[in-house]
Amino acid sequence: QALADVYKWYGGKEKAMAAIMLSTGNTEELKQEQDENAEIYKQFMAAKETGNENAAKEAVERLAENYKKMFCLENARNVLLDLANEYLKFPKLAEATDIQFGIGCSEYVAYAIQKYYGV
Repeated sequence: QALADVYKWYGGKEKAMAAIMLSTGNTEELKQEQDENAEIYKQFMAAKETGNENAAKEAVERLAENYKKMFCLENARNVLLDLANEYLKFPKLAEATDIQFGIGCSEYVAYAIQKYYGV
């Protein structure tokens, strides 16, 4: 199933393999992308606390761009929708995110992603 998801994210086996081959393995670059993710999740929490739908939309757009860089994707839609579903289906994953960024963060991120993509 994991491989099927990867192929879906990339649009096929060949594109997935090409993305893997492009990966630099640069840990500094990966840390920058992880730090960017943390900032984006903080933006989600600020949007949640203020009810600012525009800030949530911007956070989804930023997350999509960061995931495109992290995973060498042309489009991060499928990855983000899968992430939203994972947050809603797996309480342990949601709990880990909520511990790091605040209670309700994972549910709000899932809501914002699904709303952005019209699901």
